[in-house]
Amino acid sequence: MSVEVHKGICEYFFTIMAQSLQYPPPQHTAVHTQNQRLRSMMFFHVQRILVIDEDVEMMFAIIRHLRRNGFMMDSAFGYEEARQKITAAEQSGQPIDLVIRIVNTHRTECIEFVQWIHGQHSATSIIIISGLGNMDWITPLLIPGKDAAAQNPLTPEKLLDIIGELENGKERGVPSPLIGEWGGQAITA
Repeated sequence: MSVEVHKGICEYFFTIMAQSLQYPPPQHTAVHTQNQRLRSMMFFHVQRILVIDEDVEMMFAIIRHLRRNGFMMDSAFGYEEARQKITAAEQSGQPIDLVIRIVNTHRTECIEFVQWIHGQHSATSIIIISGLGNMDWITPLLIPGKDAAAQNPLTPEKLLDIIGELENGKERGVPSPLIGEWGGQAITA
């Protein structure tokens, strides 16, 4: 993805986010507080979210938006830090419910990370957000109803819709079937 396209996506996301920052701040209005309570009640299975990206601005825009909607948020700047945070959260008894990964490069690392999540933390859902075009490289590894892939530009409302779809899948108890093959080895969730 070119720098101009990435910059345009960030500007679009920030424009939408800035609309929610008008005075008086939305978190101080009764309507916003009621909406936040309702949304957090809607999401019983997806509450703790980890966002992984090397682009600080985009990552924190997503975190701010989801935090305003009642989610408990954390961030990581790469796969190694993400692995450490996911493992520590599970050991503390407060596992990460959802990982959102914004992918600009390093497809192989992303594939290995998805495999690691499915193998070590099978209850954790994944959303892969990419501006790289065709998503055929990752969709065979994702478990329908449990994981999702999305193309940029992605509006905050669409991201919440995707999280809602994953919430519904977790409520139904989506099975973890054989989901693909990588390097000649079967991949199970």
